[in-house]
Amino acid sequence: NRHSSVLFQDAIDIYIYTNFFPFFKIGTITFYNGDKYTGQFLRGRKHGEGEFSYKSGNKYVGAFEDDMATGMSV
Repeated sequence: NRHSSVLFQDAIDIYIYTNFFPFFKIGTITFYNGDKYTGQFLRGRKHGEGEFSYKSGNKYVGAFEDDMATGMSV
C-alpha cells in the first residue's frame, strides 16, 4: 500500500515511513542523539528533499543525495 506507515527500529535509530512510491519513500528518522530527519528516502538513505533538525536547534533544509546534504540550506 503506498500510504501505509511502517515503523522500523535498528539498534539506535527509529525510522517511520509514511508514504511509499515506486522509487522512493517519505518519512522520518529520529536518531538516538535527538537529531531528526524528515523527507525523502531512496533505498533506506536520505535522498531528495528533506529537513535535518539537530538537537541543538540548528536545521538544514534542502537536497540530500546518497545520505549526504548537498548544497546550501534554504
